[in-house]
Amino acid sequence: MSVRIKICGVRTIEAARAAADAGADFIGMVLTQSRRRAGPEMARAIVAELGERPAMMSVIPPSGAEWFELALTARRPLVVGVFGEEAGEEIAQAARSIGLDAIQLSGRSALAQAVALDGWPLIVAVRPDEGDDPDALPLTMLPLLEASHATKLGGTGERVDAAAAARYAAARPSMLAGGLTAEDVAEAIAAVRPWGVDVSGGVETDGAKDHEKIRAFVAAVRQADRPLGLSVQVKATGQRDRPEGLSLQGGERTVDRTDRPSGLSFNPRRSSPRLSNFDYLGPYVYSLTISTAARDDFRMASFVDDCTQLLGTISAKHGFDVLAYCFMPSHLHLLVKGSDGSSLPAFMKQFKQGTGYRFRRRFGRPLWQRSYYDHVLRRDEDIRVAADYIWNNPVNAGLTSTREQYPFMGPPERLGQA
Repeated sequence: MSVRIKICGVRTIEAARAAADAGADFIGMVLTQSRRRAGPEMARAIVAELGERPAMMSVIPPSGAEWFELALTARRPLVVGVFGEEAGEEIAQAARSIGLDAIQLSGRSALAQAVALDGWPLIVAVRPDEGDDPDALPLTMLPLLEASHATKLGGTGERVDAAAAARYAAARPSMLAGGLTAEDVAEAIAAVRPWGVDVSGGVETDGAKDHEKIRAFVAAVRQADRPLGLSVQVKATGQRDRPEGLSLQGGERTVDRTDRPSGLSFNPRRSSPRLSNFDYLGPYVYSLTISTAARDDFRMASFVDDCTQLLGTISAKHGFDVLAYCFMPSHLHLLVKGSDGSSLPAFMKQFKQGTGYRFRRRFGRPLWQRSYYDHVLRRDEDIRVAADYIWNNPVNAGLTSTREQYPFMGPPERLGQA
């Protein structure tokens, strides 16, 4: 997988188009007080220029990096609005009005602001050189690694301590920011191994976005990807709060099997998002997103009922307890807990085969996409958060006003305990 690229501080349609044409994954617009601030009207114009929003906007898996990977299959960059210390309600209103894809919180009140931003994909600035703990940020948020500054919230152009940033990025997928240019981004990628990189001043000339520098920066990142063979994994987990065993070998991230890592592994030499060094056996809790081949396959109540019955039967056969599920029109969210000897691949294979067979006989076409996305949860509080995200998906997607109104989720006995 390529290192993801965010061109931030964009203030003109021309700069946004240059970033998109160069192959940037994100376009960031500063919507807080800053010399790079883009006004609301210009922000809306930039969103309109880039075209239709990604279809993934209603899918918020338990890992921030996982959501962005799914959403980045769209044909245009994701548009991120950068905010400071504004109230969460104010941020949400602005994001809806402009049509943002995601929100970046660069202040120091992110957790308080996030209360009013439920359902929004969030990028949150952290300061590794101040000792910020990777475990302190909810897994639903994507960290942006910045250097600390006495007065400024971001965009300082200062480099974060590489050793501190590398430790943070080794613990969970993170985006690296601060002082990057086309000339030094390859060195920064090699030192920190980030999931993505963020640049603003490094692609400017005299305070304005320089289209040639944008193209040169994107090309430099893509060139840096090739020799590294970068493999990115969502937070390694297991039964310990802070797993060990993570190491760097041969230009790739590898994890000691004794640590039982979890999450998504994206590797350019593999077609499946399964981890190559994790057997998916045993009493682990998995959050799963399985996408259908078409957009509206789960609109028919009778077929969803058939799938729900099969889910109960097959999960019990393979030793899995279904903690939460939600059949959205174009995908299924599952939260399941295994037992000793239970196999996630075997469970998923039989469930997809059984439901796919019934669907094909009924409608004459495939039901599922080839693979699925998984994330292993490691703490009780993560399980609660994951279940709530699954059950809140219909509300976040605008399908219902309350989750209790949505008929295709459960199990009913667990919903009643929520």
